[in-house]
Amino acid sequence: ECLYYHIGECLGYCIKEVDVDEIKKMKEEIISFFNGNSDIIISKLENKMLNCSEKLQFEKALEYREILNYIKITLEKQKVELDDNYDRDVIGYYEENNYLSINILFIRGGKLLDKKSNIFPMIGTLEEEVNSYISEFYDKHRTKVKEVLVPSIVNSEVMKESFLLNFFEPIKAMKKKILDLAMENAKNYYNEQISIIKKDDEKLNNALVELSKLLEIDSCSRIEIFDNAHIFGSFNVSGMVVFIDGKKNTNMYR
Repeated sequence: ECLYYHIGECLGYCIKEVDVDEIKKMKEEIISFFNGNSDIIISKLENKMLNCSEKLQFEKALEYREILNYIKITLEKQKVELDDNYDRDVIGYYEENNYLSINILFIRGGKLLDKKSNIFPMIGTLEEEVNSYISEFYDKHRTKVKEVLVPSIVNSEVMKESFLLNFFEPIKAMKKKILDLAMENAKNYYNEQISIIKKDDEKLNNALVELSKLLEIDSCSRIEIFDNAHIFGSFNVSGMVVFIDGKKNTNMYR
């Protein structure tokens, strides 16, 4: 038998007499899954995972969990498949407790290839922050996608003029569903990350307060760090990095 048989990835057709009913059952499950009936397979795998966990067979339970994750990724990608073969970006957002979560789906050739998520505290209004983030993103990542699907909060006309891309808000059909998915992803990412971020922010704020006390100043909200270099007293060069509220601000680097 080959390696695939020994790691449980194949029934060993090449040298073993595999039961015909077992093959038929496996085919039916695969066909059912690709016809969209994923609930049966997911439920079956979840039961197997729980049974293995109860029997303390944790490695096997982990295998079933990984398979479930692969299936969920596949189903998410199927949700956004389109028949037009266009390249497009889809941008969603979610705001809560003055934190903004952004999710961008990268669809190429009608299929979801990748996504980018980010979360950060807001300084300005929600509209300002969303539009600012999108402007900075496309200023750094020049692309030639056919269209960018965005929610109503985005100033599509300004974005069109700035980046020569077709920004617009879909209001129906599959494109609206894809935008809703990006919005949902942004919310899910917020729920996953917010507790970690709040702990990090608390540590950072405490460090800034302690630094202010050591320096005997009111605040360390803005920190500038300089480095100077020269070659035998000539060709002097200086560099500056800037931290705002303890976080680097590369736009202010000089």
